[in-house]
Amino acid sequence: MKRTIEIVMSLMRDLDSLSLTGTRDWETGINMAKKLIAVKHDLEEEEKQNKKAYDEAIEEAKKKREQMKKEAAERGEEIVGGETVRVYEDGTQEVIIP
Repeated sequence: MKRTIEIVMSLMRDLDSLSLTGTRDWETGINMAKKLIAVKHDLEEEEKQNKKAYDEAIEEAKKKREQMKKEAAERGEEIVGGETVRVYEDGTQEVIIP
């Protein structure tokens, strides 16, 4: 998704660098720019919604995990392991759900 947004931004820069001559060229350029802006906006909105859905799913999983721990403690049990970990490109890790 991020790569697609970058491609759209590149297309917008390419369009900006064109030497448009004549009314027809300018109308075509303006229409192209409007379409690229609309695509960029839609992609950014989709990316935002995907991130929100992901964050909500993680929060729900955390709540379920806490409920499981609570129920286990009430039964005198203990949950060992089961962490959900995010591994980043540089090799670092973040525990998302303990």
